[in-house]
Amino acid sequence: MNTLLMDTSSQNMLVALNASGNLIDGPKYETSKHLETLMPAVDELLTKKDFEIKNIDYIGVVVGPGSFTGIRIAVSTAKAMMMASKNIKAVAVNSLELMAKSFYKNRGFNEKILCVIPTTIKKVYCAQFDINGRISEDSICEVESLRDFEKDFKIVSNKQITEDAVVYEVTTKDLNDFVEKEILDKNFTHDLVPEYIGLSQAEQELKNKENK
Repeated sequence: MNTLLMDTSSQNMLVALNASGNLIDGPKYETSKHLETLMPAVDELLTKKDFEIKNIDYIGVVVGPGSFTGIRIAVSTAKAMMMASKNIKAVAVNSLELMAKSFYKNRGFNEKILCVIPTTIKKVYCAQFDINGRISEDSICEVESLRDFEKDFKIVSNKQITEDAVVYEVTTKDLNDFVEKEILDKNFTHDLVPEYIGLSQAEQELKNKENK
């Protein structure tokens, strides 16, 4: 079983290949230029194992919320590979759920958490979780409003978004563990769709100009 893993929802791009249980990390990039870096990273991974697309059985791809451009590129790349090899099955991964499950598993935490991913427009994507799973839908809010949650939730983010927030950066192992569980449960998607919330930065700037 060979699984390609991709997360371009933030600047810390993750690409890895699980080749029959051997997890191989791709090159490390901290970049917003996913269009320029994703496919070279995938090609490098496949070359390491002398693989072609036909050797991939599953693709696990983070579909959001997160970087609009990054998500779109990862989803488009996965779809292109699925068109090239009809046998590939896809697992769609929610970035906030991935963060929550990985945090609970690795940190031994039992209290309620608010998982947060910063956007580029002084807002954050967020969702509430407890040890049993999701307790709210994904949403977008102002950074300042996070103070309203701090009494009841521990804030977990991939950046130091507030003074008391716990920083947790998802790893390729976290992504692999999440996708492996979905594969075992046969939670596949036949139509990968980006999970956008709110407007992109360009759309927000255009809206602001129109409202002036």
